[in-house]
Amino acid sequence: MEDNKQMRQKGSSAHSMDDMVDLKNIVNTFLAERYFILALSLLGLLVGIFVSYHKVPQYKANLLIQIENKSNSLGSLGSLG
Repeated sequence: MEDNKQMRQKGSSAHSMDDMVDLKNIVNTFLAERYFILALSLLGLLVGIFVSYHKVPQYKANLLIQIENKSNSLGSLGSLG
């Protein structure tokens, strides 16, 4: 029980090496697996391109144009005077 108490006090005052994040190890892991990561990224890109070109578009557009004749340069204000 005394060992447990000492370990808790020791851990709270200073971080042990097991608690630290080893950034160098993480970077080395990514560098070692860079070809695998690149291959999966390219595969995802190719699948996305394939799906976007082979999927039928699901959109619809409507357009209404209204043309009015120009009667007077003053418009409705010409009838006031």
